[in-house]
Amino acid sequence: MSPQKPLEDAKIRSMFLVWSHPQGSHRSQFFAAILGMRLQYVYFTRRRGAVAAALKYPVQALMTVWVLLRHRPRLVFIQDPPIPAALVVWLCSFIIPLRFIIDTHTQRHLLVDYPFLWGVRRFVAQRALTNILTNTYLANIVKAWGASAIVMEDPPLPFADTVETKPLEGAFRVIWVNVGASDEPRDIFFAAACQLPEVRFYVTSDYGRNAELAAYQSTASANVTFTGHLPDADYYQLLKSADAVLTLTTRDHTLQQGACEAMWLGRPVITSDWSMLRQYFPQGAVFVENSVESLLAGIATMQAAHEAYRADMIDLSRQKRRDWDEQVTALMTVIEPALQRRK
Repeated sequence: MSPQKPLEDAKIRSMFLVWSHPQGSHRSQFFAAILGMRLQYVYFTRRRGAVAAALKYPVQALMTVWVLLRHRPRLVFIQDPPIPAALVVWLCSFIIPLRFIIDTHTQRHLLVDYPFLWGVRRFVAQRALTNILTNTYLANIVKAWGASAIVMEDPPLPFADTVETKPLEGAFRVIWVNVGASDEPRDIFFAAACQLPEVRFYVTSDYGRNAELAAYQSTASANVTFTGHLPDADYYQLLKSADAVLTLTTRDHTLQQGACEAMWLGRPVITSDWSMLRQYFPQGAVFVENSVESLLAGIATMQAAHEAYRADMIDLSRQKRRDWDEQVTALMTVIEPALQRRK
């Protein structure tokens, strides 16, 4: 087993820097909690898009400099996206003796968003102590740049054993973990949901705050419940109370955080049929094509053998916890010698 809070135990003053609002950064939260780091959010506005980025990133850069000068960490983890945060930390390393590690979440953030930043991404990746990727495919891309890379999957939920269940409506309850992203096939989901009146669906995205998504809320069938944004405690209670958790993406090599959270809570998942997801979930999951017919068939398969899928997912979560401990040990073998040399 990896040590509890290994960075804290090693007396390494560390920080996980997130250029975002606390809502929606669970991976970074759990990394910080398990490894023993200060979690630091830096954000000027919650607005998104290229125009908002051009306005807020200069302000967040100055805020980051102030935070680093105030706390003077020796090691900084940086959530990617957005990659300009890592560039700012690298610049600060000339005046503060620190090393930094970039945690890149998915292929979308590595290769798709804002192509003009690809050069920046490669530049800072090469100067990072190491780069954390969610799978081998992405790690190999970064290694091809001449940068250090290691694979670390989503961390375990630190409080998974304490989450309680609550009664939900419906004979079979499916939670669709949906954040309103462009790679989530919404038309497919809502077309399938209206054909399964005996299944109760809960959609977690806050559709009321997004005009593009609000149309779905007004036309969805009666068996679909929109939860809106939930506090973390309520969100995890909802997942644990489900019969199955649904996550869908049109992009390969994209780790589904909602599916990982379901796994740690012992709930089987229905997810898109991509090679990376099949490798990550060798059991406890039903895989579907991004089509209405396949999704209907996948839900029926899960209903027919629900208890078997649930038992398999519990077994998988135990194996994943052992894998995580090994990944933490590998990470510490990179960190400790580098910081000793820097000291």
